[in-house]
Amino acid sequence: MKSRFYIQIMVVVILIVSLTSTPSFALMGRPAGKAVKEAILYTAKKFGIELGQEGGELFAKKASRFISAHGNEGLRALKSIGPDIMKLTARYGKDVVRICAANADDAALYLARNINDALPVWREFGKKGTDLMLKHPGMAKPLLDQFGKKGLRVGKKLSPESLQKFLTFSCKAATKKGKDTLLDKVLKNGDKVLEFLWRHKWKLAAGATVYTLLKDYEDGDETIETGPDGKTIKKTLPSTSILGRFLIGTWNKTLDNYPWIPLVFLLILLLWLKPLLELIWGMLTGIIRAFQRLNDRRKESRVKAGLSANTV
Repeated sequence: MKSRFYIQIMVVVILIVSLTSTPSFALMGRPAGKAVKEAILYTAKKFGIELGQEGGELFAKKASRFISAHGNEGLRALKSIGPDIMKLTARYGKDVVRICAANADDAALYLARNINDALPVWREFGKKGTDLMLKHPGMAKPLLDQFGKKGLRVGKKLSPESLQKFLTFSCKAATKKGKDTLLDKVLKNGDKVLEFLWRHKWKLAAGATVYTLLKDYEDGDETIETGPDGKTIKKTLPSTSILGRFLIGTWNKTLDNYPWIPLVFLLILLLWLKPLLELIWGMLTGIIRAFQRLNDRRKESRVKAGLSANTV
């Protein structure tokens, strides 16, 4: 019995020594380490690491310990990121491994390079948040910082180009009410709202606000919205306002396509203002003189009529 006990102890000691101090390829040669060996060989080839050199041996040992500590997630992260994943994990913790393991190579590399943004997004929103970072590079973090979980819905709904416009107008919306109104409109009607604001963006420079533009927003006789249960709802606008919306829409469209028309009109007015005023003044003085002549003739007629009466 004692001899069997000593044999078991020796086996345990040998395993411990092999995990901590044996050469890397001896470690990789064990049956349970086949996947580890393949991962290390793959990573070394991918990132140009010479395993036969001293640095390569050190990498292999560290990689083996890293995979032992983090399991399959560590293995996938190592193959995607390379040796840097071990440094990032030592600095930021296990969440780095989870983030990188949950994504393909290019996506994992992007998130690893932007780990300072990816970590808080991952911890608050999970994979949906990091997926949004991949869909909207450089824009997802400010979107989520401003709008939280609703920002996830906006980012999923919009294209990168449309999201850029959304963030632009969100920055121009000075009040929380303006930002919330913009968010609600975009969640209900998507790109249509942003296209409307983009066509009318020149009005912002003229003193209008995002909120006032949204108050003027009309999306046709029929608007399609999404209800709280996810079902599509169609709402018909009052028919009495069709003519007014048509006239306003025509005017706005004309100004959008030809914004220089008011400037040309003003220039023409300034150039012809003096002749126009002179013409108007001449017409008025002519009318006044005509009345004066008519009045003088009446007076003369009365005087002649008085003289004739005195003579008789």
